[in-house]
Amino acid sequence: MAGFYVVGAALMLILILAVIMMMFELLSVLSIVFSAISLNKSKKYTALGGKYDFRSVRRFHTAALVFFIFGCIGALFFITGLLFSIANFIAYDDIETILWGSSSLIFGAAKYTVLIVLGVNSFRRFSQAKALWENICLNARINSRNCFSAKKVCPKCGSENNFGYNFCTRCGEKFVK
Repeated sequence: MAGFYVVGAALMLILILAVIMMMFELLSVLSIVFSAISLNKSKKYTALGGKYDFRSVRRFHTAALVFFIFGCIGALFFITGLLFSIANFIAYDDIETILWGSSSLIFGAAKYTVLIVLGVNSFRRFSQAKALWENICLNARINSRNCFSAKKVCPKCGSENNFGYNFCTRCGEKFVK
């Protein structure tokens, strides 16, 4: 009867590890997706010169960063499995085992290479977008919607007015849209 519990506990442990590994696989795929979206949004933000919603860029970058961390943990598990597979190939030296086992290793290596390349590129692009955003922040004021824009200058009296006003606060001149 004790052997039954040991086998049951071992099967539960294997099941739990399999679920954890599947979660890391899912998170690595989500890392690829969100890194690609973050890269695209950061490119768009810098291409438009900051005339795009930076909060959206930051949200997708944060999600990509979280998934990238879990994806890198999954990559470490993959490398560990790769080392065990190589040791297994060396020990058995069977060509069928090597051919059948290497296909999943090649796809896994390709997936984790894409994960790392996209992640690093999205971080690089985000740093460019963030530098542009900080430059805009230094030269502009924040309006009530947390969007950055320059002040309006009145064509009649020359005074500076905050964005969002339709009339000059000094002389009352209506701003032309």
